[in-house]
This record gives sequence, C-alpha cells and structure tokens, in this order.
Amino acid sequence: MLTFIYRFWYLSHGLKVFERNALDLVEVKPVEMTLFGNATSTDDATCEKWLDEMRRLGQAGA
Repeated sequence: MLTFIYRFWYLSHGLKVFERNALDLVEVKPVEMTLFGNATSTDDATCEKWLDEMRRLGQAGA
C-alpha cells in the first residue's frame, strides 16, 4: 500500500494503535514514525535507498 494512502485514507490507524497500546504502556515518548511503502513491488535500488535512510535514522537516534 502506498504510504500517502495509508496516512490519509486510513489515518495511520495501525500506527496510532501500536503507539497507544504498546509504546505508551512502557512510556516510550516522544515517538516519530517513518513509513516506507509498497516494498514488495519496488526495485533493489529503491530498497537500498530505504535501508540507507533507516540506518541514518537509527544512528541519529542512538
């Protein structure tokens, strides 16, 4: 599913539920979510770009 459709049509319901029921339970705050969409039908270059972005975000948060 495309991320903009998930965000605007479904209003990121699954992320909100995860944040409320799991992360709030163990008091993890603040939370920023980054969505990468439709990974099953993308090429290897796009997946590598996403992985690089995830690594960069992980290192910035550490």
